[in-house]
Amino acid sequence: MYDNLFTSLTKNFYTVQEIHLAIRLLKEFFDSYFFKGKKKENVKDALKKFLKERNDLEYTVRALLSLSDDFYNAFEQESAASIFDTLEKKTDECEQIVLYVPILLPGEETKKIGEWIRTNVSKSALIDLKVDRFATGGCAFVLKGVYYDFSLRYFLKKKEREITQMIHSYRKEHESI
Repeated sequence: MYDNLFTSLTKNFYTVQEIHLAIRLLKEFFDSYFFKGKKKENVKDALKKFLKERNDLEYTVRALLSLSDDFYNAFEQESAASIFDTLEKKTDECEQIVLYVPILLPGEETKKIGEWIRTNVSKSALIDLKVDRFATGGCAFVLKGVYYDFSLRYFLKKKEREITQMIHSYRKEHESI
């Protein structure tokens, strides 16, 4: 059962951070649903009402609402805490690709990157998204313990000697003008 629930989450979310946020929101929701007398209402209808005010999390809300009824029906008052613990553990233990980007990417962009990674690198990997201001003009990532740097800084550093020579020769040519 836990594997099916985790697979459902990874079909809709591509980063470790997105899954942890989704689990946190689901914990809040089910706490309200089970312990504040809302269990009489259909779970998906109650979830829609709960998420309605979360405009800043539009991508996450859409992804949560797209999960199947079977996903939500798996949660019972007695087992919800155990399910959430297991989902968090599975998230932290699954294959991850650490991606360093210069800015925090919106959900739609992480979805595109995540789909590309699952098609071209690993069908089950999650992205552990990190903001690194030095990754400007590109990105860097860690895959299977190896760090790859494709940032502008890396390429400028790699060609530093040639760039310095070009600047000196340009200066020499234009000093006489």
